[in-house]
Amino acid sequence: MSESPFKTLKQDLLLHHLCSELFLERLDESDVAEYVAVEFAEADLPPEFAKIIHRHSDGNPLFMTAMLDHLVQQGIVSQADGPWRITMPLEQIDPGVPETLRQMLELQLQHSTEREQQLLKCASVAGEHFTTWALATMLESELADVEEACAASAERLQFLKASGLSELSDGTLTLEYEFRHALYREVLYRRLGPAQRAKFHRRLAVGLESLQSQQPEAAAEIALHFEEGSEYEKAIQFLIAAAENAKRRYATPRICRNA
Repeated sequence: MSESPFKTLKQDLLLHHLCSELFLERLDESDVAEYVAVEFAEADLPPEFAKIIHRHSDGNPLFMTAMLDHLVQQGIVSQADGPWRITMPLEQIDPGVPETLRQMLELQLQHSTEREQQLLKCASVAGEHFTTWALATMLESELADVEEACAASAERLQFLKASGLSELSDGTLTLEYEFRHALYREVLYRRLGPAQRAKFHRRLAVGLESLQSQQPEAAAEIALHFEEGSEYEKAIQFLIAAAENAKRRYATPRICRNA
């Protein structure tokens, strides 16, 4: 996309005031509810259904329609007898990644370099929100190189977007990024083989452990990465630490009463 001739044309037209650029906002929950009401006319669908679709699609119209089509194909939303109905409890509905969306995202990834794909896979391990420090730790690369690669990836306007700057507990400044949609992260995470996934989780856990003495509230996150990295003894150690931290934080203060 960054090399697209359309991008050059758009910039030239904007420069000469020959066009306008409109940035489309994502749909909010009421928009999704309205669409569902029209698409499934006279349906017997609970209001919470639209909330589920909005949460999983994050208001992206393409993702919303693909998820609804997928639920119909799976028979989860069915019109077999009378009006449209949901055939399973709401709390069990998970639209997941419909095959059409997965194929589209896979096609986009094919246009990425091997280095960028590796970067994105590490980002999927770190979470929907992550730091360039976390990626550098997993890739065992220089932080400056990772920052440059993330900036280039975000410029392509596909998977990542910048979300700020933060300071780690040791004073290191690191850029923050996030996935443009949770589905991007899910597809990328599934592309990781078990061994590669465990390796990245372990590297990140060890890196976070080095900061843990200055950041004890990170114990739960460290435990998660050790667990996913199959380092179960370490995971248990940090789960215990996380429980103790939570106990201290939410401990009910004693009330002293005069006799």
